Amino acid sequence: MMSKELLLSPEEFLKSGIHIGTKYRSNGMNRFIYSNKRDGLKVLSIEDISERVKLAVNILKDYDADKVVVVGRRIYATKPIQVFAGIFGFKVKIGRFIPGSFTNTTIKDFIEPQLVFVAEPDLDYQAVKEAKEIKVPTIALCTTQNRTEYIDFIIPCNNRGRKSLATVYWLLARELMLVKGMIKSRTDFKKKVEDFEYKQGKEDRQ
Repeated sequence: MMSKELLLSPEEFLKSGIHIGTKYRSNGMNRFIYSNKRDGLKVLSIEDISERVKLAVNILKDYDADKVVVVGRRIYATKPIQVFAGIFGFKVKIGRFIPGSFTNTTIKDFIEPQLVFVAEPDLDYQAVKEAKEIKVPTIALCTTQNRTEYIDFIIPCNNRGRKSLATVYWLLARELMLVKGMIKSRTDFKKKVEDFEYKQGKEDRQ
């Protein structure tokens, strides 16, 4: 029996695949792993996912929007990041992260963040590294094998799947709107998970 209220029903969580990890685990992610599937894939606790989203929202609400940078190199993360960031006015860095974006004041797209939010610590390592250099906290979506050494706050989840990424950013958006008073109840949040989901075009297929 779940001891805390989930942000979605167990069925909705499982349908999204948000709990499915990889066959590998890092030391920093051990505490979030609930079980192992027969094929070797690690399974994350949906209770942990739900609680960590709530806690992340309580961190995000205290920052000015223009001081938060949401980063994501993985293509499936680009659409959910843009929709999520667009609601609150967060700055966005998608695709390849240009070295020096947080540390070199002379480059064109220099940003001076107070909080960095990355979609995957391994792919977005340059952003994580620079946030560490300038002593700025980092929130990260982390699957079971991700390195977490420089991450200040972990949201455990499947950060590789389209549906999973759409779901986690949808949840973050809904909960953040709620704590900021932008909506009065969760039922007032009219966007759907599909609104956050990356749509694969012919040019993306290989």
